[in-house]
Amino acid sequence: FFLTSHTISYFRPGIIDQYLMFSGTNNTWQKGERWERFLQIYDDIASNMFSESRRIPTRFGGTQVHINGSRNKQTLVFFHGIATNSLMFGDWLFPTLSKKYRCIAIDTIGDLGQSSPTGGNPVNGPSNEEEMAEWVMEVFNQIDIESEVSLIGYSFGCVIASCVARYYPDRVAKLILLAPVGVLAPVRKLWLAQAIFFAVMSQFLQSDGRLGEKLRLWFFGTMMADAPTSMKNLKYRELQQASDALGGPQVQVRADFAWELQILREMTQHSSTLVIIGDHENVVDREQAVEKARKANMEVRVYVKAGHMFFCEDPAKHVVLRDLEEFLNGIKDEL
Repeated sequence: FFLTSHTISYFRPGIIDQYLMFSGTNNTWQKGERWERFLQIYDDIASNMFSESRRIPTRFGGTQVHINGSRNKQTLVFFHGIATNSLMFGDWLFPTLSKKYRCIAIDTIGDLGQSSPTGGNPVNGPSNEEEMAEWVMEVFNQIDIESEVSLIGYSFGCVIASCVARYYPDRVAKLILLAPVGVLAPVRKLWLAQAIFFAVMSQFLQSDGRLGEKLRLWFFGTMMADAPTSMKNLKYRELQQASDALGGPQVQVRADFAWELQILREMTQHSSTLVIIGDHENVVDREQAVEKARKANMEVRVYVKAGHMFFCEDPAKHVVLRDLEEFLNGIKDEL
């Protein structure tokens, strides 16, 4: 899908801002020509992806929700990853899963989507794990989600999904963590240093220029098993360029540390949990994440020749659909 040069603001909110002078603070969120262009492109794409889109008011800010599938079906709720939004699921998981489930994707407040923090200031968004869970519950209550749901998180979205499972276990039937960041293992320092270098250099190079393309290929290569091939699957170039110009996400909840094992075990006791991770995972320590997941009694599937961005890697992006449906249907397959 798309990733921006400001990826690392998810992991060091405030600190990286001091060095890169991000513009998405001080009541400027979703204001100005750059945001207008981005939101117009976003709306054009979303209109062809989702059957229903709603703006939900919460005490943390307006929250954009996209829905496909009938209300009388079992509900799946999706949380997107780093410097992205709900569009990443629109033509990946939604088309297949919405035939059987009611699929709901939520734009994170403070990220590069349609959700907007109270007063236009990202600091008014959820500031800790419990508040993140409370924000999601406010959304659930306003779209008539009363029964248990299954949660699917990708990358940083795994933090949000896990927050809900931790603080509201009775509302979560199953939990699926795709390329999890921060829950099972912290971000690797080497990758963080690479991300910072990419962010700084991107400020001086045109994204569509020769050097900019080489820089992007190098950095994406840290998150893919075969970047030259997989990057051909990245879509929405115009949206990607508009996203790059926004100044980066300003999500307040950190994702640079792992949760305690006891907390993870308690989550798993209430909600069956599936972890899917690539054997070329580089954003976090794959071995550490897999070991902790298994100690917490989570089901783990490791994809061969897949990195952090396996949603655009073949065959992983297709295999994940099979594995999600098997898990949701209660079918176990030891890999």
